[in-house]
Amino acid sequence: MAQNIVQYVLQITTTAAQRGLRGLQRASELAGRGLAGLKTAAVAVTGVTIALAGAIGSAVKEVADLVNELNDLSVRSGIATETISALRFALIASGQSAESLEEILGAIGGKFAELTQAGSETEKRFNSFGISVRNVNGTLRSNNEILLDVIKNINGIQDPSERSRRALLLVGEAGSKLNQALAAGDFQKFLEFTNEFGIKAGPEASRAAAKLQLSLSTLNAVFNGTLQRFTEAIGGSEAFINTVRALIGFWVD
Repeated sequence: MAQNIVQYVLQITTTAAQRGLRGLQRASELAGRGLAGLKTAAVAVTGVTIALAGAIGSAVKEVADLVNELNDLSVRSGIATETISALRFALIASGQSAESLEEILGAIGGKFAELTQAGSETEKRFNSFGISVRNVNGTLRSNNEILLDVIKNINGIQDPSERSRRALLLVGEAGSKLNQALAAGDFQKFLEFTNEFGIKAGPEASRAAAKLQLSLSTLNAVFNGTLQRFTEAIGGSEAFINTVRALIGFWVD
């Protein structure tokens, strides 16, 4: 029985692959006829270059946007960009949206702002859990240092219910999302991984991102002009659109 099932699956897979190859061949031939207006190989290379430039430009812009986002979040929250990157990683690993990061950092910032008043209830609560919020000279520790201790404190609790309550007490309404993110794995491992392989942020990275965005703006102007000349070389935009429509119609049929 098992052998028959395997043979049946292989037969279906092979048949589907053969159909796919035949379809690809026919589509290629159709595309070739539609692009028969190409006079030189240089024009064809231009088409590939346009597509490649567009893909690279999109990827570069995404990186630049992420650098700017990390730096902006760091400035608003007082949390190091490395810690923010690790939190983002943990959120995604736990099945949550990366957009939850801003909500968590906002809640952390609001809670930590209460620590500026010496002897506040928030400070007493943190101290009761063994989290020191002040240096030996009485000055407040950085938000990043306090947050890392908060994370260690939450991760040190084995009981799920107590862990959830602790996260809410320390962070506030976003504590449940932070707790879920921390449950995705060892946060220290996330931190080490993002430090080694993740996005590098900071003032220097921001300046580089600004230069990249300027370069992308310049590239976009060149890209649009080259695209226009490319479509004219293959018979104009109408011929190109007719070819695309023919291809779409073939695959739909």
